[in-house]
Amino acid sequence: MPIVCLGMRPVIGTELNWIDIDYAQCAYAAAKFLFQLGHQRVTIIDDESERMQLYLSGAMRAKAQFANGTHGSAIVSLEPLRSLSHVAQHERPTSYLCPNMRLGREILKSAAESQLVVGRDISVIAYDDGTIGPLEQDPALTVCRVSIDLLARRTLEALCRLIDTNAAYGGDPFVKTELVIGKTTGEPATR
Repeated sequence: MPIVCLGMRPVIGTELNWIDIDYAQCAYAAAKFLFQLGHQRVTIIDDESERMQLYLSGAMRAKAQFANGTHGSAIVSLEPLRSLSHVAQHERPTSYLCPNMRLGREILKSAAESQLVVGRDISVIAYDDGTIGPLEQDPALTVCRVSIDLLARRTLEALCRLIDTNAAYGGDPFVKTELVIGKTTGEPATR
């Protein structure tokens, strides 16, 4: 029976076929967009999952790309979720990258409690893991979203390659996300 693992990377050395989200590309695209807007400090909210190193490597790649330009002092950090009211203004990052919608909503809630305007005082991008529907998004979060159609097509292609023994493997197991701009990102406010 042909098996393709979806959303799970196998242990190195196993012969499993798999498809997964390209989390490094997701973080790269999000951080690149934030640096292009003029943000100097991007904080990835750590959900303590195994994906965090992928998010960090992608964001660091975006930082390296911008380090030679006007973003020479750019910072990428990996931090736990904490209330923005407990962070001094001079320490507060201007942008946040959240690995899921729940953490994105937590940052929005904390910003409201701290009387920060999201999209002006801080910018927030979340990976759309499908846990919050579009009707619940106010303001509409800027998200990194995977196309379900693309994910399904890539999974079916991988299964077809397993069934057809004459088909040569050549499929990329990574599915890229697209950046969907919402109301939660903007140029950083001047201080």
